[in-house]
Amino acid sequence: MAETWRNGRGQGEGVAELIVYGCGTQGRAIIEFLAESGQYPGMRLADDNRLLWGEEIFLLAVNPPLDVFGAGPRSFVCAIGGNDARRKISMELTAAGHTAKAVRHPSAMVAPSACVGAGSILMARVLMNTESRVGAGCLINTGCVVEHHCEVGDFAHLGPGVLLGGGVKVGEGAFVGLGAMVLPGLSVGSGAVVGAGAVVIRDVPPGATVAGNPARILHGTPLP
Repeated sequence: MAETWRNGRGQGEGVAELIVYGCGTQGRAIIEFLAESGQYPGMRLADDNRLLWGEEIFLLAVNPPLDVFGAGPRSFVCAIGGNDARRKISMELTAAGHTAKAVRHPSAMVAPSACVGAGSILMARVLMNTESRVGAGCLINTGCVVEHHCEVGDFAHLGPGVLLGGGVKVGEGAFVGLGAMVLPGLSVGSGAVVGAGAVVIRDVPPGATVAGNPARILHGTPLP
C-alpha cells in the first residue's frame, strides 16, 4: 500500500470507478461527500453485513463484496472507523490484487509538500500543512489540523477536531479522540489511545490509554 498523494494532488483523481467498502455510520459520511462531489461517477458500495445488502445509500445500492470485487482488480477505499477492521480488510483486498485509493473531501486542504498514503481518507475541513505526512489507510476526521512536519502512522485514526502541533508523531494504529490536542514535537505511540478532549503535554507510550487536561495515564506504561 505504498501509493501516495504528492504535491497536493489526490492519487484517486481521474479514477472513475471506486468501490467503497463499509456502509456503517462512518462509511455513510464518506459515501455522501464522494457522491455529492461527483469524483467517482462509477462508485459502488460493498459491505459484509447481509442486513445492508440491497439498501440504498444516496441512491447507491449496497452489494455483497464478492459481487463487486469478483470480476478482477478494482480500486477501493475502506470506509470503516475501527482501525483494526480497516487494516484487516484493506490488507486482504490489497493481497487479492485490488488497489487502495486515498480520497478527500473537496474542502480538505493539503499543502503541496504534504504526503498522504494509499487508502487514507481526509474528511471535511481537514488541514495538512507543510511537509506533513499521513500513512496508508488512515482516517483523518472532520476539522483536524495536521500541522507542519507531523507524521501519522499507517491505519491511525484522528477524531473530529483533533489538533496536532508541529512535528508531532502519531504511531501506527493509534487513535486520537474528538477534540484532543497534542503539543508540538511530542509522540503518540503505536496502538495508543488518546481520550476525547485530552491535552497531551508528554509523549504517550505505545499501547497506552491517556485522558484529561493535562493527559494522564489510564492504562499501560506510565507517562514519562
